[in-house]
Amino acid sequence: MYNPPLEELITNLLNDDAGISSETYDSLLNYLAAINEMSLLEETNNEVKSSNGRYYFSQDEDLKCDDLKQHSQSKNNYEYNWKDPNKPQNW
Repeated sequence: MYNPPLEELITNLLNDDAGISSETYDSLLNYLAAINEMSLLEETNNEVKSSNGRYYFSQDEDLKCDDLKQHSQSKNNYEYNWKDPNKPQNW
């Protein structure tokens, strides 16, 4: 499903020097999974950077709505459990 407002929201949340907290990021991924936006979830999780418990898009690798369009059009019926990149076992 192509959802430009949702993609814009994600871009605006994560395209910020301060980023968002790990709790907020976890809630974002859980929400995307709950509405079955698995491709968008995966793309977001693959592109996000983290530092000191904050999640953000790096300024040189911003996700733009046009880039996300192709990923949000496909639906997958599986549960996604994201791995926290701040935990050493996920490095």
